[in-house]
Amino acid sequence: MIKTGINLRKLILLVLLTTVCVGFVQAQKSKKNDTSVATKTYLREDQIPENVMKMFKKKFSSATEQQWEFVKSDGIYRISCSLRDVASVIDLDTMGVWKRTLEKLPNERFMSSQAKSVNEFFPNFKLESLQRETRSDKNDQFIVTIYEQQNIKNKQITRVYLDKTGKVIRTEQTNETTKNTKNAKKEEQEDKKIEKAFENSRSMEIYPTKLREDELPAAIQRWVAKNYPDYIYKQIDYDEYDEFEQEGSVYQIVIQRNGVNQPHATVWFTRDGKFLKVDDPYKVVEQSEEVEQKEEIKPAYRPKSVVWEDSVKTVFDSLLKSRYPRAKDADWMYDEEQNYVATFTDAKGENTVTYTQNAEWKETVIKLAKIESIPSSIRTYIENNYPKSTVNEGSIIYQPGQKPYYSVEFYNKKAKSNETMEFLSNGKPKE
Repeated sequence: MIKTGINLRKLILLVLLTTVCVGFVQAQKSKKNDTSVATKTYLREDQIPENVMKMFKKKFSSATEQQWEFVKSDGIYRISCSLRDVASVIDLDTMGVWKRTLEKLPNERFMSSQAKSVNEFFPNFKLESLQRETRSDKNDQFIVTIYEQQNIKNKQITRVYLDKTGKVIRTEQTNETTKNTKNAKKEEQEDKKIEKAFENSRSMEIYPTKLREDELPAAIQRWVAKNYPDYIYKQIDYDEYDEFEQEGSVYQIVIQRNGVNQPHATVWFTRDGKFLKVDDPYKVVEQSEEVEQKEEIKPAYRPKSVVWEDSVKTVFDSLLKSRYPRAKDADWMYDEEQNYVATFTDAKGENTVTYTQNAEWKETVIKLAKIESIPSSIRTYIENNYPKSTVNEGSIIYQPGQKPYYSVEFYNKKAKSNETMEFLSNGKPKE
């Protein structure tokens, strides 16, 4: 009887332990499922707040194939969509304010300057994908996904983050095996050492790659278009030169007027497009021949800060605040006609508001933060009438008694010059 009782107790204990274990496993599974559901919430259009949808449609009217979700952990609405035939992801906050756009670019858009930067850290790699992240805080970046040579077979990817100039910001590797603390710390020190050396040298010492005109920083293209509108690019090099030793690798560009035995010039720029020097013997001759005919040029006006009396400043601050409640820390300047000009930045972009000395509102110009803020009808007009042109920037202008209109600057590739046009809000050129 005693032996039988002991076996019975053991059997009961075994059943209880099994029940507890099964219950624990099921609870863990349930908890895991609940977490994944809470992280993402897919939405229908009627579940999206009206103000968020209104802001989205206003800024991204051309977006198609939309799929909305709410990322609770970040407090944002995330929209997967097609934007001008580009697969994109857009983030808006709960007020509908745009935070960022992530675009998947074709691999052909991977520029030589970017390849050089990646090669500095990963000499042998295979490009998997290229993304461009445009952010509201202006810290735009490119995300390059690659396979390192030793990881191609097992498909272990590495992501390289580049800034707008092509400089490496950081790298990360997915699916890494667990490392002990000592090795992890050693590798972290090695990474910091490499990044510091790269920052100090600002050089990209790898095999030479032929550069194209459209791969140059926008600042370089604008400088050439403005100063040499009838010249074409003959040769583009990216290398180190003794004269610019402190800059690391720089661009050396040879440009020439189209035709045989035509004048040419050599120009140098930093990696981020800052002008360094131009060598142009032809221009010196032309200038010396025209000295006698040269008229006196009035120096460009330089805005001056307003010197206020407290009572006057209070009046104009109140005027600005009544029209633009979100204006904070505005800078006040005099323009050439001694009007008062306030400058401040909000979600739309950089605002410039002008008042006369009699406190009458004269004009507001908003330099749009993103090219996408220019109506698609205007961008379509430029694309159709100026093929392969690039829109540089756009502004919306408000004046008393007039309907708002847009001023758009774009680079005309055919004319090799920057042009500015004004448009009505319906996309038609302003007469």
